[in-house]
Amino acid sequence: MATQAEIDTYAFVHHVREWGQIHAPEVGMVTDKLTARVNRDDLPCNAYYDGRINMQDPSPSRGCNDTGENGDIVYHEWGHGFHYYSVQTGGVDGSVGEGAGDVVSLLQTGDAVLARYFYTNGSGIRELDTDRVYPDDLTGSVHSNGLIFGGSFYDLLDVLEDELGPELAHSETSRIFAGTLRYGPGLDDTWDAAVAADDDNGDLTDGTPNYCSLLDTFGRHGLGPGGEGGVSVITQHEPVDIADDPEVLDITVDLVDLAPECSDFAADGATLFYRTEPGANWDSVSASISDLQVLASIPAQPFGTFVEYFVAVDVGDATVFAPEGGNTSPFSLYAGGVLSLDCDDFEADDAGYTHELLAGDDNTGADDWQ
Repeated sequence: MATQAEIDTYAFVHHVREWGQIHAPEVGMVTDKLTARVNRDDLPCNAYYDGRINMQDPSPSRGCNDTGENGDIVYHEWGHGFHYYSVQTGGVDGSVGEGAGDVVSLLQTGDAVLARYFYTNGSGIRELDTDRVYPDDLTGSVHSNGLIFGGSFYDLLDVLEDELGPELAHSETSRIFAGTLRYGPGLDDTWDAAVAADDDNGDLTDGTPNYCSLLDTFGRHGLGPGGEGGVSVITQHEPVDIADDPEVLDITVDLVDLAPECSDFAADGATLFYRTEPGANWDSVSASISDLQVLASIPAQPFGTFVEYFVAVDVGDATVFAPEGGNTSPFSLYAGGVLSLDCDDFEADDAGYTHELLAGDDNTGADDWQ
């Protein structure tokens, strides 16, 4: 006679598989045969996925109920397999995996609390509405770190329910979630994967159907361009490289608002940093901002001076840089023109140079020309 854990786990697995058939019918976790083992006693107060779902007996002495009778736990462990089989590129990140299991459970129950009644006192084990923020709230626990990923999708579902209604919000969140896992992201590139998954026409330059909602909700958890101040802006600058006139070292940086439909964009100030000796301290000058263009001038330098520079722009609570790495990867230029002594690409011929084999085996075609 079947135990309650066997009956419940069987029902829960078929329930979540039906969700997978709708939103990711090609994923192996959905199409392949799955074995679920219940009433195990090797890891009390636990459950795990190892290619099979393993659910534990109750452990009253530890205050735990039978995990095979808890739908959230079954959904979560099934979600580990769904994550593994979904990845088409990238890798299987542990924190994302725990978050993915939590999201699969959320999409079956709609409950921010994972596994109510996991413990005999009725409490659950995690809450997705806890606003964990990347990277400030990173810990040594993948379960805790997974709340950054899971919380982003919990907030997305909540926001889309207000915008689209519960049914369409669930469908859109499921679609984006399943698509995100295909890219095998880590926490730091979850935002990029989610936007790519939301794209509906193969062209990210025209936005995605839920871009503003993603910008908002993932930004609450420190992910994406909204993660530091709620802005979505990039800087573009064509490096000067060589300034023919060392007295005129003008720098122009263009600001590109990636989501003008999401919020009003305004730059609050900008600073140009420069130095003329590698490793020296940075000097700075204020820059002016006109519309979406930053204008600054490096003070005149002696002819032939090598100058490193970068620009910092304050946008709300965030700072964006040109180049993106700021002082870790600055632009550089020569103040004053350079004199071309001799130039050749060596594509058509050897430019008049003679060359031969100096050492090694004298085989046909052997040569030390480099």
